[in-house]
Amino acid sequence: EDSIDPHELPRFEQENGGLYLFTRLPWERPHDVTTRPLTVIISPKATVTVSVEPMPVLDRFAHRQLEVDLRQPMRFFAALAQEEIRAYYLHTKAIAKKVSRQRVNLRNLRNRDIVNLVENEEMLNDFHTSLHANIDLFERLLSSKAVTLGEIERDLFQDLVVDARQVLGFCQESISTINNIRDSYNAILSNNLNKTLKFLTSITVILTIPILIASVYGMNIRLPYAD
Repeated sequence: EDSIDPHELPRFEQENGGLYLFTRLPWERPHDVTTRPLTVIISPKATVTVSVEPMPVLDRFAHRQLEVDLRQPMRFFAALAQEEIRAYYLHTKAIAKKVSRQRVNLRNLRNRDIVNLVENEEMLNDFHTSLHANIDLFERLLSSKAVTLGEIERDLFQDLVVDARQVLGFCQESISTINNIRDSYNAILSNNLNKTLKFLTSITVILTIPILIASVYGMNIRLPYAD
């Protein structure tokens, strides 16, 4: 039941001789990218994967496009996690390119561009949360005495932590770029608004003088130069 919860966070549990590894990885939808949980259950008899949605990365393992010895289940999980981190990097890189193009065209941003920025920021925040939780999972596996890791597996997970932190930093940088674009755009709008208000104020002052004269001489009393 935990495995099919779309909001399940990365962690691991041990129960009835089995090791339950919960992780999150990018999942592409028609118009955006979100994250979905993927569970790997390691028991003495089998290694089972459970996911809410079809995961292309699992098909790549199944079709031998990614070679791994399933008799070493922790190496399989490490290889799977490596593909997850790679997917995070590729999607973050694609979003960063879109954001960079909008930064170049900052003065001509349209409403649709602002909506795209908000959507990209939501995806990056989702990536950031999931990556942070995945890093915690890898570090807990390295420090846990309940999970036995060989030297090779330990090296793999240490490399995963380093790679994941690099992608996490890239993700944070992209989020900061979006925030800077939004702040710069607000500053440009405020500056343009101030210029417009100054112009309108000047016009108002100029028009006030003849209006004042017309108002005074429009009164039904005798005034100098009224004729």
